[in-house]
Amino acid sequence: FNNPVDAIEAIDSYKDSITILITDIIMPNMNGVELFEKIKSFIPSLKAIFISGYSDEAFKEKINGIHQSCFMQKPFTFEDLKNALFMVNHHE
Repeated sequence: FNNPVDAIEAIDSYKDSITILITDIIMPNMNGVELFEKIKSFIPSLKAIFISGYSDEAFKEKINGIHQSCFMQKPFTFEDLKNALFMVNHHE
């Protein structure tokens, strides 16, 4: 989607097939944590991978409190993404 608002508007069409949200933290209109929280209200089992080129500790602290989520610093490799997906899917 082009922006977080578009993603939220499209949720109804995709909510049965969405299991993991991969989102940047810094975006126009709302941040990635806010986007996750809004989508999670429609999909309670939603997991998340948050990405950013910034190293904002305040966001990292908030993300650490979200069950089945992780943070990835940009730039990252496909292998890093694969490991993050594994971690989020197997988080106890």
